[in-house]
Amino acid sequence: MKIIYLIPTYNDEDSLIKLINEINTIHADFENNFLIINDGSEKKYEKLKDLNNVNELYVKLNQGNQICIGIGLSYLLENDLKFDFLIIMDGDGEDDPKYIKNLINTAKKNDNNDIIFASRGTRQEGYLYKFFYFWYKIFFRILTGQKIHFGNYSCIPYRLLNKFEYIKEIYTHYSASIIKSKIPYKSIICNKGHRYFHTSKLNFYGFVKHALKSFSVFSDVVLMRMLFFCFIGFFLSTIGIVLLIILKFFYSEVLLGWTSNMILGFSIIDVIFFLSLVLTLINLIKNKETNYNFKLKNFYKEFID
Repeated sequence: MKIIYLIPTYNDEDSLIKLINEINTIHADFENNFLIINDGSEKKYEKLKDLNNVNELYVKLNQGNQICIGIGLSYLLENDLKFDFLIIMDGDGEDDPKYIKNLINTAKKNDNNDIIFASRGTRQEGYLYKFFYFWYKIFFRILTGQKIHFGNYSCIPYRLLNKFEYIKEIYTHYSASIIKSKIPYKSIICNKGHRYFHTSKLNFYGFVKHALKSFSVFSDVVLMRMLFFCFIGFFLSTIGIVLLIILKFFYSEVLLGWTSNMILGFSIIDVIFFLSLVLTLINLIKNKETNYNFKLKNFYKEFID
């Protein structure tokens, strides 16, 4: 059984070498092939030359792991490489290679009709990260109507690869783009592993940026929901103004001194919601101007040295 491992990496050759060796040891019964996307590291990885079945694509400038995943998928489509399963994973050890067979066996049980994601069980991050990640999932559900509880670690049967060709959001956020594309997927619980070396390069800014990218994949849905929320806010604040005017001018026996200030406050809120409605509507219309000629197959060449 031929497996291709698509692994984005940046300035962490030691972790990558250890991961490759672990995969070859744990899964020696597979025909393991590695497609390494070097995300503009300071140098190409010299130690990879000593390993078999390893192909390194060197990205001209650092782009981030989401674009690197898109580059790898584009390369596979363009060169029509044959395999049984494609495993997408990070190269730092946090995507524990011992779960690869679980992902593949689950795909087989589903007749290779689904992408299988690794949903995190226990995590190694601190409480602050877990706190923000919890609220990220809540807001993602509210603004998109979808659940997201997995990252890049996944198994793709070969028969599904051609479905990626027209997913233009794949370069923005891999897992969110799969959710939006309606390609069938499932997930299984896989505990997060420990990093082999160094500390995570993902800081708070990087986490927020990554989260916003997932929202941007669903920009049309998010804008429609924002339009609805703005309309509700505008409607309720307008009702508040009307009720206060009635109270002020038609019920003099209970005239309250603060009604004028309340009317002013609701009016300001009304204006804010109205402007938000207009801006959201403009962005929604602009967002419909989609590039329908996008083809993932031809896109990777712009990035590769």
